[in-house]
Amino acid sequence: MSNKFILLIGTGLAAILLSIQLFLNQSKPANPESVFVGPYDLGHPDKEVKLPKDLREISGLTWWKDGLIAGIQDEDGYVFIIDVENGDIVEKRKFNKDGDYEGIAKVKRDLYIVRNDGDLYKVKKFNSRKKAEKFENDLGLKNDVEGLCYDSDNDRLLLACKERSHADKHKKKHRGIFAYDLDEKELIKKPVFQIDEEELADFLGVKRMIFKPSALAIQPETKDIYVLSSVAKSLIVLDQEGVLKSAYSLPRSIFRQPEGIAFDTEFNLYISNEGRDKKATMLKFKHRS
Repeated sequence: MSNKFILLIGTGLAAILLSIQLFLNQSKPANPESVFVGPYDLGHPDKEVKLPKDLREISGLTWWKDGLIAGIQDEDGYVFIIDVENGDIVEKRKFNKDGDYEGIAKVKRDLYIVRNDGDLYKVKKFNSRKKAEKFENDLGLKNDVEGLCYDSDNDRLLLACKERSHADKHKKKHRGIFAYDLDEKELIKKPVFQIDEEELADFLGVKRMIFKPSALAIQPETKDIYVLSSVAKSLIVLDQEGVLKSAYSLPRSIFRQPEGIAFDTEFNLYISNEGRDKKATMLKFKHRS
């Protein structure tokens, strides 16, 4: 075998190996560092599913049952039942005319949806054909309600405002979380919790912090309140009294626009991202004891 032939083989092998390495480098997604929030590593989803076109503007999540999660989007007045394994829509129902719907919460066998002006819609027994019931309150567009969850221990809904609380016009850097009494069917006038951007900045050791809630959910094991902010891609954890326990910056490569959050009955965490110019996604983070 001539030296020239051996040189050609060696050069060819080197080119093949280089091509394989380049392919592997291009195929590997960004691998952010671990972001441990309690028992969840938000830097590494255990599952990611792409959602159908109807859910590109997905804006809220709540656990439904047996591998199914309920979601809404912020343009059409539909409730979607989604298979968490593949992201398929297994059922959908029109509950009201088109509008900016931002949060959804399961209460026993019913679903509540909140519009950005604070109006609540009750879908009684999802499979029934009854028209959704509407409940108005003192919140409005100036508050821009984006988060909704059910506080089962107190039998109330929690509504998180993206913009300032109307309770104190001077506290421009405070974001209010209000309670809606389901028994009395009325909003508690003052926020039950306040999120202070200056306190958050001090907590994180930064000069300035912008936090505008886009979703919230109560962790069923610890009862901690998880609050997302799509603006600045961050998440905070409050205790049952609303005291700040922790705050985190989220990897932007994973959380393009986090707008929905929910927990299942096994304490696993789900977060949805609006699609913008791509498909929306839903991420699952397993509970690690």
